[in-house]
Amino acid sequence: MKLLVRTETNLNNNTLTTKIKNMKRIAFLVSILLCQYTVFAQISLKKRENNVEEFRQAEKRKRIELYNKLKEIEGFDKIAMDDKMTNDSLIKRIEIDISNTVDLYKQKRLFIFGNDSLKNKEELAERLTEVRDSLIKEKKELIRLVKYWKRYERSEEPKQRRNFFPAYYGSQAVRFFEGDTVHQKLFQNNLVNFNPGTKKMVLYTEAVNDYFGPFRAGIGFQIKNDAKIDSLGTVDSTTKQEKKVDMLSAVQNGGGDLSMNLKYPIKKSSSEYSTIQHLLYVYGNTGFSLPVLNKASDDFLFNYDIGAELFLYVKGFNDKITFYAQFKAAYYGGNKNFRKVILDADKNDPTNFFMVQSSLGLDFMDGYRLRVDLFGGSSFARRNFPASITFVIRPGK
Repeated sequence: MKLLVRTETNLNNNTLTTKIKNMKRIAFLVSILLCQYTVFAQISLKKRENNVEEFRQAEKRKRIELYNKLKEIEGFDKIAMDDKMTNDSLIKRIEIDISNTVDLYKQKRLFIFGNDSLKNKEELAERLTEVRDSLIKEKKELIRLVKYWKRYERSEEPKQRRNFFPAYYGSQAVRFFEGDTVHQKLFQNNLVNFNPGTKKMVLYTEAVNDYFGPFRAGIGFQIKNDAKIDSLGTVDSTTKQEKKVDMLSAVQNGGGDLSMNLKYPIKKSSSEYSTIQHLLYVYGNTGFSLPVLNKASDDFLFNYDIGAELFLYVKGFNDKITFYAQFKAAYYGGNKNFRKVILDADKNDPTNFFMVQSSLGLDFMDGYRLRVDLFGGSSFARRNFPASITFVIRPGK
């Protein structure tokens, strides 16, 4: 009788413990979702639009500045519209103007020192030098502006191979990545991934980004819960499998506790009125998973992936329904610790692999979003990255 009571008590305790764990897990998942939307809410799309508009206004001011300075060149205002002038010929003309300014300065200086009636020759020569330097500085600035627009137009030219490589300067890269508000909404740099097989959820958020010429650089971090592995093997094999699952989940979502990426624009839609809008870029990403913070260690995990990403979306006439897709093809690898985790779980697994990710989604009423993620590529990628379905209801909808 005592044994039965004790067994029943143990069962009740186990049930209670399981319920508490489930409640904690649910609370953790809810907090991650709220954190995701809170973080995303702090990144104002309106502010990003203003940044793009600021670049456009700055480019407009540079065009006006160039036009005003060109008007000061003798004979420029007499050039007819059908006359051909290239950037190189214009730069040559300005360089000749600089040479003439230098020659004129020499003649004026000789006149000053050859005129015995002048008492303040040194002062006049110094003032003359200041005028010469000022004129030459203005003309060199004009050459810089002409070269700027020569490079700028090379990326803006409508006949430029259907808008391939549309960025040379940082302002063009900003417009490529942030100029489309629909792209910003559907393909944001904050995501939540849930693996139904391991019950593991990972939140990735990009904390900061900047532009260096045509390159976009970003730094992000992860928040994740513990994976749950169902296994009939030994404790050691379960632990090794759990470490592998944990690492691959990190790889799938940004790379690690801390990640850094670099993106280079390849092609975007040539017209905002195209039925199918697209965005294509190549990228390189690195991730670090650190065992202990604020402590030197050689036990850290380092992984990298290099590849390309393509984004597509089709928006309805009334903006009520949007179909979107994301395709990513990349090669993955890592340091010796990265390779060791894979081999400890299965010595026959490859330590470097190729993976293709396809995400197909539907956004409707700007508040409900359904997405399917499929993984292909090498056999290792197909085995270790299961397909998943995500349904998201945005707050306030």
